[in-house]
Amino acid sequence: MKIKLKKYHFLIYFLIFLLYSCNINENNINQAFENEEPQTILANIPPDDPDGKYLYNPELTLSWYGYDKDGFIKGFKYRWCTIISDNDTLWNDWSFIQSIDSDGNKIYDSNMKTFVFESPNERNFHIFEIAAIDDKGKVDSSPAKLRFWTKKGPEAETELISSPSNETIVSESTNEFWKGLVFIFKDKNSKYAFKINNNQWSDYIYNDTIILTGKHFPSSGNYTIYFKSRNKYYMEDKSPLEFNIKIIKPLRTKNLLLIDMTSDGIGLPGNPTDKETDNFYEMLLKDNNINFDIWDVNNEGFFPDRLKISGYKIIFIYSDHNFNTLENKFLYDDIQKLNEFLFTGGNIIISCKSINNLFYNNEQAYSFFYEIFQIEKNFNSIEILRDNQLNKLNGYPILEIDQHKIPFEWFGGLQNTQTYYPRAFNKSIYFLDSTNKINTTISLLNTKVYKAVLSTLPLYYFKYDGVKQLIKIIFENLK
Repeated sequence: MKIKLKKYHFLIYFLIFLLYSCNINENNINQAFENEEPQTILANIPPDDPDGKYLYNPELTLSWYGYDKDGFIKGFKYRWCTIISDNDTLWNDWSFIQSIDSDGNKIYDSNMKTFVFESPNERNFHIFEIAAIDDKGKVDSSPAKLRFWTKKGPEAETELISSPSNETIVSESTNEFWKGLVFIFKDKNSKYAFKINNNQWSDYIYNDTIILTGKHFPSSGNYTIYFKSRNKYYMEDKSPLEFNIKIIKPLRTKNLLLIDMTSDGIGLPGNPTDKETDNFYEMLLKDNNINFDIWDVNNEGFFPDRLKISGYKIIFIYSDHNFNTLENKFLYDDIQKLNEFLFTGGNIIISCKSINNLFYNNEQAYSFFYEIFQIEKNFNSIEILRDNQLNKLNGYPILEIDQHKIPFEWFGGLQNTQTYYPRAFNKSIYFLDSTNKINTTISLLNTKVYKAVLSTLPLYYFKYDGVKQLIKIIFENLK
């Protein structure tokens, strides 16, 4: 009995001891399990140097480490400040470096990094800060700090590796085909600014490409565009690059420019004179009440320039001979003119007996028509094409060959007519049945940007009434 009393007395004394000897509350419990801040240490290479005893290269590798008593370091955040002048201090935003990957493995080289510090002056002062972050997201509230000085960085140089031609037709804005005036620079790590004539400099663009449109130029005329770079060391090019360019903003106040590229023949069937083909097309347009001007490439000695063609809504080019003289072929710059005209909103019609005859070589022809007219890079020829072989879409007239214009040796048909196969955005008007589906002779192309018509049926050789009706429908579709 005495033993039981002693046990009860002991239990009572123990409870009284817990109540009065220990002051336990909620704050004590939280304090016991609170996450402690991690700590950050810089390797001090270079050493902290606020007075500028040493000058370092602007491109510098720094090292650090961190530790956490109650966890582990999952990463670091860092930033730095550069004192450019008394009124210009550059603070970079905080950046994060991850130390542990998704599998819990330490990431190699997360404790060091090479930085490029802005250094436009002979002496440049920087403050670098870095703070460790532990596994629970707590950040060192007293980041490690390093003060040091760098010497002047290498000079900046502005160098173009790609630019538009020195004369070009421009649109007010870019589109799927017209990409604007594209200037690409050599140094991809620099920022670039531009100004036009005596206007203000633009802000620096952190990109190796600057794109300008017609909105940057108030009117057609000659301009000087200046470019300057600021490299990664914050060095600014003191000798801006000058680019002279003639800008043509299309007015398109006139309806149609008829461009004659037919070589002059001797006036026999199959070999018409230049005047005979001119009269044929002029009558077609007049009878359809279409206003137009004429440009004869053979008489003028060259294809019309950009300023000339940009005044028209439509260009109608015809070349109905079996051959073309050297004077009546597209030069490389002429091809560029047609590209710019189309891509900035102009419309084009081409009627020719042979696509290749318009170009100096087949590759030029293939590339031009592949992109502009969406046709495959291969053309076929039909030895003898007769009008009863042509199929047509509903609504378009029947085209009959004018036998008075066909020589005896052509056996009543068109000799060696070129055909092609369309790729996309192409609605065929006249076509030939073919198991290979490669024989398309005339198409109206409707794309997202422009409308264009290509005919390898030389319209001069067909009866007038049918061609007149066809021209009427084509121009209705181009509106």
